[in-house]
Amino acid sequence: MTPDAALAFLLDGPMQSWGTSSRFQRRSTDAFPSKNGVLGLIAAAMGIDKHGTDEPERLKHLAALHFSVHRLPRLVRGEPTPVLRLRDYHTVGGGYDENTDSWARLSITRKASGGPSDNAVLTQRDYLTDAVFVVVLQGPRPLLGEIAARLADPVWGVWLGRKCCVPAVPLLGCTGDDPITAMKQLITLAQRGAAEDGHGSEWSYGEPTMTARDLVKGETAAPEDGADTRADQPLSYGQRRYATRTIRS
Repeated sequence: MTPDAALAFLLDGPMQSWGTSSRFQRRSTDAFPSKNGVLGLIAAAMGIDKHGTDEPERLKHLAALHFSVHRLPRLVRGEPTPVLRLRDYHTVGGGYDENTDSWARLSITRKASGGPSDNAVLTQRDYLTDAVFVVVLQGPRPLLGEIAARLADPVWGVWLGRKCCVPAVPLLGCTGDDPITAMKQLITLAQRGAAEDGHGSEWSYGEPTMTARDLVKGETAAPEDGADTRADQPLSYGQRRYATRTIRS
């Protein structure tokens, strides 16, 4: 897939969570959005059914897009707002009697065998607070145009990693011939939106900084060069299958 255009869009919300190694009771978050999470958001916006027979084929075109993420500082009275981690100590079920009414029985956690569990499930879930990111996708112009249209009018609900992490602003999207042009247009549009909402005198967005991007052909993949791997290249959401990609931070 030869990229001939770029699409930049904004991820801004009070909470975000992008885990690539979350398992069982420990649900962590990376410091920046995962490709798996962002393409899942796009797939929901485009109405791609993860249980549909055409999901692998449609997802293949999305996964082939070149992906980069940039942190966008939020400035409050000219000073950057720190991005903090929030940990939610979360309990599920516990203290319910199997012989109570039907609604209470639904709250009882289940064992792998399907029987009721006497104990609550304890989880720790991490979130990023006050984070703002710009995602840039590079690929064929028609596909990027379709994505931009669906981000503005999604088929299904979209969220920033988890269902409780809803966007604070619309998923603004701007296309351009190259990533720099698309990002500049996006930031100008976002700044204008903040001013029109009456927040321009209180806060604004700063200059973006590189966080992570897909390694391009011919680049070295050594750790000393900032290279790393992430198992977040989606193959199928319905079957929970992901491949490994190489990134540079």
